[in-house]
Amino acid sequence: MRNYFQAPWEIRELIMALSASVLLFMLFRLGFNYFELDVLMKESHVKTAYVTLFFMIQWGILLLPLLFVRPGYKNLTWKNFGFRKYSPLKSLFLILKGYIFYIIISVIIVTIIMYSDVRVPGYQVDWSIFHFFDENLYSLIIAGLLIIIIGPVLEEIFFRGFILRTLCNRIGLLLGSVLSAGLFAVLHMPWQNIIPIFVLGLVINYIVIKSKSLWPAIGFHVLNNAIAFTLQLLLFREVISLEKLV
Repeated sequence: MRNYFQAPWEIRELIMALSASVLLFMLFRLGFNYFELDVLMKESHVKTAYVTLFFMIQWGILLLPLLFVRPGYKNLTWKNFGFRKYSPLKSLFLILKGYIFYIIISVIIVTIIMYSDVRVPGYQVDWSIFHFFDENLYSLIIAGLLIIIIGPVLEEIFFRGFILRTLCNRIGLLLGSVLSAGLFAVLHMPWQNIIPIFVLGLVINYIVIKSKSLWPAIGFHVLNNAIAFTLQLLLFREVISLEKLV
């Protein structure tokens, strides 16, 4: 299945970029912990500013190494990452199909959890992203932009546009999809959500492989984050309770 996506990168270049990203992220986390910035973020009266900077640095760490591997920042184009035109109607169909499939898998797992003693990491609501933001309208808007728009676009460029396309191009669709979904899950924090994120990665990979375009994947990711964001907001504001969802 070589050249399935016409990705310009080799496995060696993927490993180099990924290693650089991981190293930079580890250094960033060491500095973050050393200066106890997590305490500052929680206690500051401008938490939103710190959290926004934190997110942007993390995404920058992911994408920055891509500028220094072939073909280099001077010759890098959006097409390199799979920004290929795709029918809006077909995109909508793929997004809905993928989301229904994702919901079915999630319902099956949640049902197993409810009627057995099995605990599957990531399927318990035990934290909220809104604890990291200030409680005002501007912070809510910024949180929405980060989680619903900016995050999905930048993550899709890295995980699907770069990693998935390179792996599928060099080692085949199945193995490439599984490996890239694994990296998608491992590089997300917190790690207790690794299983649902891995499943989510497989679904998005399917959408990209089917369409050979990044646009439907971004659409799916935006939809998923928008629903998760809205649900967390309703729970955080106690508009709904977990009892009503079960």
